[in-house]
Amino acid sequence: MARDLFLYGTLRDPGQLTTVLGHGRWEARADALADHAVHLDAATGDFPVLVGAEGGLAEGLVLHAAGEDLARLDWYESAFGYSRRSVTLVSGARAEVYWPPAVETKAEPWDLAAWVAAWGPAVEIAAAEAMRHYPETPPGDMARRFPMLLARAASTRRAVTQSAPGAVRNGTGRKGVTLDRTVLRHSGFFMVDELHLAHRRFDGGVEDVVREVFLSTDATLLLPYDPVRDEVVLVEQFRTGPFRRGDRHPWTLEPIAGLIDPGESPEECGRREAMEEAALKIDRLVPVPGGYPSPGATAEFFHLYVGLTALADYRTRSGGQAHEGEDILTHVLKLDTALSLLDTGEANVLPLAYLLFWTAANRARLGAAGGH
Repeated sequence: MARDLFLYGTLRDPGQLTTVLGHGRWEARADALADHAVHLDAATGDFPVLVGAEGGLAEGLVLHAAGEDLARLDWYESAFGYSRRSVTLVSGARAEVYWPPAVETKAEPWDLAAWVAAWGPAVEIAAAEAMRHYPETPPGDMARRFPMLLARAASTRRAVTQSAPGAVRNGTGRKGVTLDRTVLRHSGFFMVDELHLAHRRFDGGVEDVVREVFLSTDATLLLPYDPVRDEVVLVEQFRTGPFRRGDRHPWTLEPIAGLIDPGESPEECGRREAMEEAALKIDRLVPVPGGYPSPGATAEFFHLYVGLTALADYRTRSGGQAHEGEDILTHVLKLDTALSLLDTGEANVLPLAYLLFWTAANRARLGAAGGH
């Protein structure tokens, strides 16, 4: 059965609506809902919520939807707890609106243009990934996964905008790659895609490739360093990777690290993780060239920093976020002592080695930047 739907939020953006419907063959007319307003969701600070507001006017679009279009919209909106409710619009027409669950809202009005500028491209990528799971995945499961989808989408946006120098590389860039299809092999907190593609060879030929790629999201890794005391902080925690490999000691020494949340910058992530994992306030972040830890198998990208901080009064402590299953112990070491652990093999996490060597090579620079 067909329905007229009043769209007041993110689906007013043509890109979002086209992504959810799976096509661009839709038409909509402008209308409004009196005595209502669209405010910012207090929990996210960026996404819209429809609220009753005497004298207010919620602007939107009316979309005539039926069949598969209506089913796709219902599935997508129900993932966030929204359900259809009948309303009368300013024009006098009857329509149904996706009504939000009871949530706390901010007083500030939500602005579509500002939201599209800040969030539009990333949410469009996340919505496309979400719709790959329609209709098999229950909407409730998709709601739990969506923050990770959005974080992966933000990683894609960073990749598109970051520089791609080619002073030495002879590859042809993305224009030299033809993607035939992508097959979803696993989707949970992480995702595994099977890529079927062809790329130009260095000899001018074409190479057909079928590869599985592990998809996480961008991460920030940070090494706290006191240039006055020449000390660093390392964190120790149990890791399933070494355990699954059969390592006799699956507790590893690492820099502070965390996945970058949606809407968060790599720098903000580093400061947050330093406080969560080690109760450390970072005075200054010094960027270190980042990169891919294992480009043949994963799309993960590491944003690296040395975090300048004072460690005179800092003591080894346990920490981490209990709700994330973290059990972390910190270690304060002289930089040379930490470097010696690379020789003994006790420090066997390669990003840590990279950060330790970079810090040692830049002692003078770091001292000038962070003396206290």
